[in-house]
Amino acid sequence: MSSSLVVLDVGHGNCSILTDEGVICVVDAGRGPYASVYLERAGIRSIDLIVISHTDDDHLGGIVGLLSSEKFTIKEIAINADCVKDTKIWRDVRALLQSKFNQGEINLRVGVFQGQLKWSGPKLTFEVLAPNVYSVLGGVGSKDSNGEKITANSGSVVLRVVHPHGVRALLAADMEESTLDQIVNGGLDVTAPILVYPHHGGRPGPGSPEAFSARIVAAVKPTFVVFSNGRERHNNPRPEVVGHVCASGNIEIACTQISKSCHPTTKKQLSVPWGYASGADEGRSCAGTLEFDLESGMQNRERMRLHHEFVSQLDAPMCKGGKRSGSAIKIAVH
Repeated sequence: MSSSLVVLDVGHGNCSILTDEGVICVVDAGRGPYASVYLERAGIRSIDLIVISHTDDDHLGGIVGLLSSEKFTIKEIAINADCVKDTKIWRDVRALLQSKFNQGEINLRVGVFQGQLKWSGPKLTFEVLAPNVYSVLGGVGSKDSNGEKITANSGSVVLRVVHPHGVRALLAADMEESTLDQIVNGGLDVTAPILVYPHHGGRPGPGSPEAFSARIVAAVKPTFVVFSNGRERHNNPRPEVVGHVCASGNIEIACTQISKSCHPTTKKQLSVPWGYASGADEGRSCAGTLEFDLESGMQNRERMRLHHEFVSQLDAPMCKGGKRSGSAIKIAVH
């Protein structure tokens, strides 16, 4: 695939990898070694850009391995400041970035906001839909333009990936209802056939999960929704969220790992043929690592057949209301 999006099974967390004719962009890095292991196995040694959506360790943690390894060359990192977070991993990342910057080994962009960071490869581009300038200038811990407190989650960087002749994808990080308000009220185009659902399908801040699900599905109009979830954390995605997505129309749903709501025990697959997945060996993976061809809009026929076959063996798959054909999935271009 010359232009692709990989949503990596990192357990509870997010890591997406954009490949565009050899140009590589990594969005978030999960926690643990999973991003490093996948990139090494994929033969990727040079990373043009890493964007970290926010400082929660399930989005940030894996960057330590990438920065510390001599196997990878990282040209640029884009990240927002966070004066509230005081975790060991955030302190470690700050120290590593300081060291790399002092040695002239990396370009560092601090301040990622709506309209400011526009990245492009030979074909793919992405645009930052959130946070807005007001929120970034105030920073985590301040209040947004509606008077609501900005958290690491509500200040998440939300990216919309665009292929000029193919499909779009929305990488929603841990956006909350206030973030969606900013985007919609700002008149930005948020539509995308592929949606990596925010908060791993969990509670989107203080609001109602059902109401938020209705709003984001109506705004994005996805035909394929990915839940990047970990079986052992928070029991995501929430049944009411998946149920609403299923009821919203002809939407294909895939979870990276098996929710306990779908199957009470782990269930090891005989084969996970689509590359590295953190939960594969322990029987936690469901769809595992997902790969989308952003040019053709096609999902691999055999991989989807195997995924649907596996889902049909689960006790109570929440996605049973979605499309379940065994054929290749053509993601509609809006």
